[in-house]
Amino acid sequence: MRYFQRPMLAGLCICALAAFCLHGAAVAGQGGARLGGPCAYESYPGVAEILSVKELPADEATGRRRFDVRFTFFPDRKVKQRFVRTEGREFLFLLDFTRYPDEKDVEAYGLETGAKVKGVMRVIVKGTCTPVLFDFPRPGGNSK
Repeated sequence: MRYFQRPMLAGLCICALAAFCLHGAAVAGQGGARLGGPCAYESYPGVAEILSVKELPADEATGRRRFDVRFTFFPDRKVKQRFVRTEGREFLFLLDFTRYPDEKDVEAYGLETGAKVKGVMRVIVKGTCTPVLFDFPRPGGNSK
């Protein structure tokens, strides 16, 4: 009898693990499991003033020139969330929340020191995602 107990126990453990993994995959497929979410943001339209534009090494994958662009942001209305301060703060200008602007982006947005760019500051109101994000819609509505 003992000879059959170990394989049965191992089989039950494998079945339980498989059921747990399949359930997790099904929940993730339904959008139920999100890293850091679900999150909600309040939007604050405003203007970014470009403080500096510096060239970075070219992107290894594309060979395109990239730029480190720094800005300060002036929201059109008072920000309700007390943890957010924009006065005197310098932010990094990223597109799609992750990408440094390239030559085409610098031209399209008119990125140069002192330039003003319309954008939206998004401030978290629910969840554990990134607390503050900036979104800069491409001028003319063209995508990348």
